[in-house]
Amino acid sequence: MMTILLIDDDRVTMEPLYDLLAYDFDVHWIQDAVAVDQEVKTKKYDAIILDIMMPPPNDWDPEDKTNSDDGMSTGKILFKRIRSFAPNIPVLIYSARDCDFLDEHSTYLSKPDFAATIIDTIKELIK
Repeated sequence: MMTILLIDDDRVTMEPLYDLLAYDFDVHWIQDAVAVDQEVKTKKYDAIILDIMMPPPNDWDPEDKTNSDDGMSTGKILFKRIRSFAPNIPVLIYSARDCDFLDEHSTYLSKPDFAATIIDTIKELIK
Protein backbone atom coordinates (compact mmCIF):
# COMPACT_ATOMS: atom_id res chain seq x y z
CA MET A 1 0.00 0.00 0.00
CA MET A 2 1.27 3.47 -0.87
CA THR A 3 2.09 5.77 2.03
CA ILE A 4 0.92 9.39 2.00
CA LEU A 5 1.89 12.23 4.34
CA LEU A 6 -0.96 14.70 4.88
CA ILE A 7 0.17 18.08 6.24
CA ASP A 8 -2.71 20.32 7.28
CA ASP A 9 -3.75 21.99 10.54
CA ASP A 10 -7.48 22.17 9.73
CA ARG A 11 -8.97 19.20 11.55
CA VAL A 12 -12.58 19.95 10.55
CA THR A 13 -12.03 19.71 6.80
CA MET A 14 -9.19 17.18 6.85
CA GLU A 15 -10.75 14.45 9.00
CA PRO A 16 -13.22 13.41 6.27
CA LEU A 17 -10.47 13.54 3.63
CA TYR A 18 -8.17 11.50 5.86
CA ASP A 19 -10.88 8.86 6.30
CA LEU A 20 -11.44 8.63 2.53
CA LEU A 21 -7.73 8.51 1.70
CA ALA A 22 -7.26 5.72 4.25
CA TYR A 23 -9.25 3.36 2.02
CA ASP A 24 -6.58 3.58 -0.71
CA PHE A 25 -3.43 4.67 1.14
CA ASP A 26 -1.54 4.33 4.40
CA VAL A 27 -2.02 7.94 5.55
CA HIS A 28 0.09 9.75 8.16
CA TRP A 29 -1.34 13.11 9.20
CA ILE A 30 0.67 15.97 10.69
CA GLN A 31 -1.14 19.07 11.94
CA ASP A 32 1.94 20.91 13.17
CA ALA A 33 4.53 22.40 10.83
CA VAL A 34 7.33 21.76 13.34
CA ALA A 35 7.00 17.98 12.93
CA VAL A 36 7.39 18.03 9.14
CA ASP A 37 11.21 18.14 9.04
CA GLN A 38 11.64 15.07 11.22
CA GLU A 39 8.87 13.17 9.47
CA VAL A 40 10.24 13.75 5.96
CA LYS A 41 13.84 13.11 7.04
CA THR A 42 13.15 9.80 8.77
CA LYS A 43 10.28 8.16 6.87
CA LYS A 44 9.68 7.17 3.27
CA TYR A 45 6.54 8.49 1.66
CA ASP A 46 5.19 7.90 -1.82
CA ALA A 47 3.57 11.36 -1.90
CA ILE A 48 2.76 14.37 0.26
CA ILE A 49 -0.43 16.44 0.42
CA LEU A 50 0.46 19.90 1.71
CA ASP A 51 -1.77 22.76 2.77
CA ILE A 52 0.05 26.07 2.31
CA MET A 53 -2.09 28.05 4.76
CA MET A 54 -0.71 27.09 8.18
CA PRO A 55 0.39 29.12 11.20
CA PRO A 56 4.16 29.53 11.51
CA PRO A 57 5.92 27.69 14.34
CA ASN A 58 7.44 29.90 17.02
CA ASP A 59 10.83 28.20 16.95
CA TRP A 60 11.68 28.64 13.26
CA ASP A 61 14.83 30.49 12.39
CA PRO A 62 13.87 34.11 11.57
CA GLU A 63 16.13 33.98 8.51
CA ASP A 64 13.97 31.18 7.14
CA LYS A 65 10.76 33.18 7.34
CA THR A 66 9.60 35.35 4.49
CA ASN A 67 8.25 38.82 5.06
CA SER A 68 5.18 37.97 3.05
CA ASP A 69 1.81 38.75 4.55
CA ASP A 70 -0.09 36.62 2.02
CA GLY A 71 -0.73 33.89 4.62
CA MET A 72 1.31 31.35 2.67
CA SER A 73 4.73 31.87 4.26
CA THR A 74 4.59 28.65 6.27
CA GLY A 75 3.53 26.62 3.24
CA LYS A 76 6.32 28.05 1.12
CA ILE A 77 8.88 27.27 3.81
CA LEU A 78 7.52 23.75 4.28
CA PHE A 79 7.65 23.12 0.53
CA LYS A 80 11.24 24.34 0.42
CA ARG A 81 12.20 22.13 3.38
CA ILE A 82 10.47 19.09 1.91
CA ARG A 83 12.40 19.64 -1.30
CA SER A 84 15.70 19.85 0.61
CA PHE A 85 15.08 16.42 2.20
CA ALA A 86 13.18 14.71 -0.62
CA PRO A 87 13.70 16.53 -3.93
CA ASN A 88 11.72 14.10 -6.09
CA ILE A 89 8.79 13.16 -3.87
CA PRO A 90 5.44 14.04 -5.46
CA VAL A 91 3.71 16.89 -3.62
CA LEU A 92 0.07 17.84 -4.05
CA ILE A 93 -0.51 21.40 -2.86
CA TYR A 94 -4.11 21.35 -1.62
CA SER A 95 -5.22 24.80 -0.55
CA ALA A 96 -7.87 27.47 -0.83
CA ARG A 97 -5.17 29.84 -2.11
CA ASP A 98 -3.51 29.77 -5.52
CA CYS A 99 0.02 28.45 -5.57
CA ASP A 100 2.84 29.98 -7.60
CA PHE A 101 5.83 27.88 -6.52
CA LEU A 102 5.25 24.46 -8.09
CA ASP A 103 8.03 22.37 -9.58
CA GLU A 104 8.13 19.36 -11.93
CA HIS A 105 7.27 16.95 -9.09
CA SER A 106 4.25 18.81 -7.74
CA THR A 107 0.76 19.91 -8.67
CA TYR A 108 -2.04 22.00 -7.18
CA LEU A 109 -5.71 21.42 -6.38
CA SER A 110 -8.01 24.04 -4.91
CA LYS A 111 -9.94 23.41 -1.68
CA PRO A 112 -12.53 22.13 -1.57
CA ASP A 113 -12.29 19.46 -4.25
CA PHE A 114 -13.89 16.08 -4.56
CA ALA A 115 -12.08 13.28 -2.75
CA ALA A 116 -12.09 11.20 -5.94
CA THR A 117 -10.21 13.98 -7.74
CA ILE A 118 -7.64 14.14 -4.95
CA ILE A 119 -7.15 10.37 -4.95
CA ASP A 120 -6.82 10.27 -8.75
CA THR A 121 -4.35 13.16 -8.68
CA ILE A 122 -2.19 11.47 -6.02
CA LYS A 123 -2.17 8.20 -7.95
CA GLU A 124 -1.16 10.07 -11.12
CA LEU A 125 1.66 11.91 -9.30
CA ILE A 126 3.05 8.66 -7.92
CA LYS A 127 3.27 6.92 -11.32
